[in-house]
Amino acid sequence: METNPTPAKAIPEVGFHVLRHYLKDLSFENPHGTVRASEGGDGEPALDVDGTVSAHAESDPAKEGPRDVVELTLTITGRYGQHVAFLCELTYVAEVQLENIPDLVRPQILHVNVPEYLVPAVNNVIGRIAELGGYPGLHVVNRNFLKDFNQVRGGDRPKRRPTVKQA
Repeated sequence: METNPTPAKAIPEVGFHVLRHYLKDLSFENPHGTVRASEGGDGEPALDVDGTVSAHAESDPAKEGPRDVVELTLTITGRYGQHVAFLCELTYVAEVQLENIPDLVRPQILHVNVPEYLVPAVNNVIGRIAELGGYPGLHVVNRNFLKDFNQVRGGDRPKRRPTVKQA
């Protein structure tokens, strides 16, 4: 006797697709040239990193359809004591499509997981521009985006990490 097992229901894929990511804006100010440790600093400059993440939905039928745009904006100030060695401001953008993400966790995906995905590219930009400015080897983005998100939102959110796909 032949049995035909009932096919299992397909589990919908959950995650986000990165459609594109790019540097939107960049400024690097080096007011005194390279400030050496002997001129008021000790080794590497102390870094003050301030950042924001914003996200909004867009729909453009000429492109990939509905998508979310995430902007990571950072201001990095390098100091030797009270002396500003450099100031770097950048905005890095990702356009993403979310797949089967419940509304409850959409903000976390857009404000935590997408920025985490962007960190290597942002570090590459910062490292290269700092090197051109005379400060080689800087990789400054080591943020806890989940902590930032929870502080802004006030409370715990689901912590499951979705899969990431490069489109």
